[in-house]
Amino acid sequence: METKKIILPDNWEVKEVQGNKIVVGEKAEKEQLNTWRKCCKVLKEGEYMSSASEIKQVVFDNINEMDKNLLPDGLGKPMLALCQLLVCRNAWWKQLGWKPEWGDKKPFKWCIHNENGFIIVTSHSKFSRILAFPTYDIASQFLTTFRALIEEAKELL
Repeated sequence: METKKIILPDNWEVKEVQGNKIVVGEKAEKEQLNTWRKCCKVLKEGEYMSSASEIKQVVFDNINEMDKNLLPDGLGKPMLALCQLLVCRNAWWKQLGWKPEWGDKKPFKWCIHNENGFIIVTSHSKFSRILAFPTYDIASQFLTTFRALIEEAKELL
């Protein structure tokens, strides 16, 4: 049996094969993903964080404006951990009377972040990090105190 190569224009595609016939047609334009609701429809399923902080698997159908607690699949627990870490971080900042000024290159800020799957503490002067502290000792103490939450949220750090 002889095979033949058919080159289709860029805006054409194979729609279906019917026996020995190939049906071609113009490619349908992909819908522009310019709203949160359209993006949810593309994902089709993920997770939902209830008001009681329970993470549940859900199908993203019949989405309404009240469904802002939808999350990509697998990110429910990391997102909850990150929210809890932000509360703890803000409490520490308040107690210290400190907040990082990223526009000010000095002094350095000591930051907890994920580097290739490892949680580390490093100094930064211009790269903003979500878990920043005024000294290495304070950053290390925060890491020790909240290691379980940091490990849970590390892919978001």
